Amino acid sequence: MEKDGQQKTQEAYFDPKIVAGYLEKHGKHPKLTSQVEQFAKTLSGKRVIDVGCGTGHDTYYFAKLGYEAVGVDYSPEMIRVARELEETDNPPIFEVLDMRDIGNRFEENSFDGAWVSASLLHIPQEDVPTVLQGLRKIVVNKGKIYIGLKSGKQGAAIVKEDKYGQPMEREFIFWEEESFRKVAEENGLKVEKVDKGEGGKTGEEATSWLNFYLEAEK
Repeated sequence: MEKDGQQKTQEAYFDPKIVAGYLEKHGKHPKLTSQVEQFAKTLSGKRVIDVGCGTGHDTYYFAKLGYEAVGVDYSPEMIRVARELEETDNPPIFEVLDMRDIGNRFEENSFDGAWVSASLLHIPQEDVPTVLQGLRKIVVNKGKIYIGLKSGKQGAAIVKEDKYGQPMEREFIFWEEESFRKVAEENGLKVEKVDKGEGGKTGEEATSWLNFYLEAEK
């Protein structure tokens, strides 16, 4: 039976060789240091969760800035690598978790902010409200949420690549700004700002990004 896009994506991120290639390409140093710093400054407290944290480079950066950082990812291999990535006096907590279950795993108001960088873009469009409702629950009232999405014609596409040294297929959900704005607002999240940018490739195409800065309304 033909594997669906979600199965292919999971296989890619569960593969130790692909995860090793991911780490080699992205290294220990986050690309979004200035964005992490600016986001951190908007938080009312020191508790932050990195949702879809991958190998944890952003999570560690939050920790270096003095935050109580938690990183979750549905790939056991990503989390295994994340736990061994760095030694620090303020180690993050890492946990294997599907972000669709985040509202069940954590208590209400557990965090002052949630960082969701290039990870929600793997969640099927019909499941996104569940994730957003979970994020709204676990952050405090007026807590901040960053979500980075691939911009494009609305819908899912399977992309074949070998950017991490191994052939792989992953499903991405591309979003149009107004479509995501609508679903965010319908699920109790106020859109404070949207930044647009270019960076990297998706397959052979240059990637356009939508960076949503949201606030939980309770």
